[in-house]
Amino acid sequence: MFNLVSEIVLNNCGYKQVLESDKYILSMHGSFIGFGYICNGMIRLNINYPSSDNYVGMASSSTSNNFHKSELWHDRLGHIHYKRLKDMSKMSLIPAFDMKNNENCKTCMLTKITRQPFKDVVRKARYCYIYLLHSKDEALDKFKIYKKQVELHKNELVKVLRTDRGGEYYDPVYFESTGIIHQTTAPYTPQQNGVAEKKNMTLKEMVNSMLSYSGLSEGF
Repeated sequence: MFNLVSEIVLNNCGYKQVLESDKYILSMHGSFIGFGYICNGMIRLNINYPSSDNYVGMASSSTSNNFHKSELWHDRLGHIHYKRLKDMSKMSLIPAFDMKNNENCKTCMLTKITRQPFKDVVRKARYCYIYLLHSKDEALDKFKIYKKQVELHKNELVKVLRTDRGGEYYDPVYFESTGIIHQTTAPYTPQQNGVAEKKNMTLKEMVNSMLSYSGLSEGF
């Protein structure tokens, strides 16, 4: 005894049907349902139903393996974010399954984690002094001018100066005489850059943008 079913009805219910040559495959959300073949102008579909004895066991096993399925699809899709997996599951692009709220992937931790992001700079609390230099060897002289001006008008002492390992600020005799601690950042660690260094990058980007827009050479 056979039951008739319409392909249109299956399609409206969300089933995926693949017909190639005389082979027919039925699936839903990536899960295999059954296969069939053309016979007398119709498609004969074979579907295997679980017996009543092991149906409960299969259901519980399927539930316990939901988390394994999430890891499988996470791996198949190039270790995309689990939130994206949930969105794709809701859109029926991949099988529906439950996921833990604290899914962690060791592979992602080893291959995708980047350095800690830079802290935001509170711009309203920063006042910027700008001194134009013809060459880097003028940097220390300009710093001395800045130090006198700030200490006189702000009634505060400059206690620490942080720079990279460039030689333009290297003058141990001066720092020893003033009591200023000269700190240097680690190589290739922009996270340690101070506000002045970050501001210098911002100004440089502005200059590059204006030069590019004006068509002038870098000599200007």
